[in-house]
Amino acid sequence: VEDALACLRRQGIDEGPLLARAGLPPVVRQPVSAEQYGALWLAIAHAIDDEFFGESARPMRSGSFTLLCHAILSAATLEQALRRALRFLHVVLDDPRGELVVDRGLAHIVLKDAGAPHSAFAYRTFWIIVHGITCWMVGRRIPLRRVDFRCAPPPHEADYRLFFGAPVHFDERESRLSFDAEFLKLPTIRSERALKEFL
Repeated sequence: VEDALACLRRQGIDEGPLLARAGLPPVVRQPVSAEQYGALWLAIAHAIDDEFFGESARPMRSGSFTLLCHAILSAATLEQALRRALRFLHVVLDDPRGELVVDRGLAHIVLKDAGAPHSAFAYRTFWIIVHGITCWMVGRRIPLRRVDFRCAPPPHEADYRLFFGAPVHFDERESRLSFDAEFLKLPTIRSERALKEFL
C-alpha cells in the first residue's frame, strides 16, 4: 500500500479520497485484504491513468488490463496464454520486458530491463498481473518455486517473502519468477461470460 501511495505523492495527488474509496483508513497500519488492495489499485490507476503505478517506461493506460484479458481469452493452453500476455505487456510497458524461458522442468518468466534495475514494487506489480491472470485462466493457483529480484531488498522485505509463498531472493543477476513447467500444458477454462464476471 505504501509503495502504491508513493506514486500518488510523486504526482502531488491527495491520497485521502482514494484510500476512503477503497475502504481504507487515512493511515494504513495493518495488512489489507486482496479485495481492498484491488480497490485501491483501481482507484489509483484511474487517478493517474496508469495501471502500473508509473513504474514502467510507458504508462499502462486505464483499460489495458481488460484488453490483456481479451487478448489471452482464446488461448488453448496456459503456455499460449502466458506468451500472449507477455507480448501484450511488452507492447504496452516497453520496459521491463518479460520473456518465458523453459529449462530443466521449470518455467521462468524473466524480466529484462533496458537499463538500471526497477524497484522491487515494479517487479512485484508485474508478477501480480502475470501470475494472477494465468492462475485465473486455468482456474487454480500455480505454486511458485522461486522469485528473484534484480534490485536491492525493499524496507518491507519480509512482506515479499510472505506474499509469494516461495523462496525470494534480492540483488540477483536478473528478475525471474519460476514454477514447474508442467503447468504450461494446462488447458484454459475461461469464457467471455467468465471474463465479464471477473472484470
